[in-house]
Amino acid sequence: MAEAYQVVWPSSRVYVPDVHLAPRVKDLNSAVILELNHMHYRGVEIFPILREELKRRYPGITIIPWDTLGDFRDIRNFNGYEASKWPGMGDFIKRNRITAAIGGMGA
Repeated sequence: MAEAYQVVWPSSRVYVPDVHLAPRVKDLNSAVILELNHMHYRGVEIFPILREELKRRYPGITIIPWDTLGDFRDIRNFNGYEASKWPGMGDFIKRNRITAAIGGMGA
């Protein structure tokens, strides 16, 4: 008897809606970048390396290190919210004139 397999057809209907992304940052030399670390994988090790390289390539860049906010998935850092649902996040972004963010970190 032949085995049966589930198959995914690559030309099937699209089930994921389009997402409209923010425009690219035109000049990283004038950017303010927020690091968001969820404390998994190797973020504590990788972020300083990434930060150093970005500052080398773009001397005018401003980087707000991840430990400014702490673990963005830890509700203890945001009055019982994860950072994505923290009511103060919008004000924090505006007050610091954040242009873009680097979120999480993988090995």
